[in-house]
Amino acid sequence: MSRASRSDGEGDDDATLARLVDVDLTLSELITLTERVDWRDVPGISSAEAAAWNARLVDAREDVLNRVPDAEEGGGR
Repeated sequence: MSRASRSDGEGDDDATLARLVDVDLTLSELITLTERVDWRDVPGISSAEAAAWNARLVDAREDVLNRVPDAEEGGGR
């Protein structure tokens, strides 16, 4: 029986955690990349717009981290 098909749901939890970790890593990389761009050199996007976009990415990452189970619940960050 595969982990995902176990009746206790643990496989589903593992898969969800793996997706959350993947999304966290992807968002972290995107945040780092957007912080490295000199937005003054990008036509059509102001520095203020870029800062607002970056803030939304940070908020999204925090939302993802809030969904990761705490170590006390058997997961971990």
